Amino acid sequence: MRTFLGIVLCFTIYLLPTGVAMLRKHHNEGAIFALNFFLGWTVIGWVGALVWSLTSPPSAPQQVVVNVQPGAAGQQAAVATTVPAEPRTVAEFCPQCGKRRDGTLSFCRNCGAKLT
Repeated sequence: MRTFLGIVLCFTIYLLPTGVAMLRKHHNEGAIFALNFFLGWTVIGWVGALVWSLTSPPSAPQQVVVNVQPGAAGQQAAVATTVPAEPRTVAEFCPQCGKRRDGTLSFCRNCGAKLT
């Protein structure tokens, strides 16, 4: 009985990085399991899998809809731009075409619309 409990304890410690990745719902859970299963017997492989399971994914950029305008055949076309998660400055956009504009101009360089 003691031998069985010892084997279960060793197996649980061996797969600890995989368990951590599963509990944290890590986006590379399968790869962490493969590293842990095949190279976990080496101390470097086990520590690498554990460290990897504790990392967080990088933050994804946010999608922002800038302007919705009529397109060909009466369909609406959405002009979207990707901005970082934490924008550094507030950008100004043309209300007519949705292109980025210089704050000092009175007319849009792209479509010629009057800017307020």
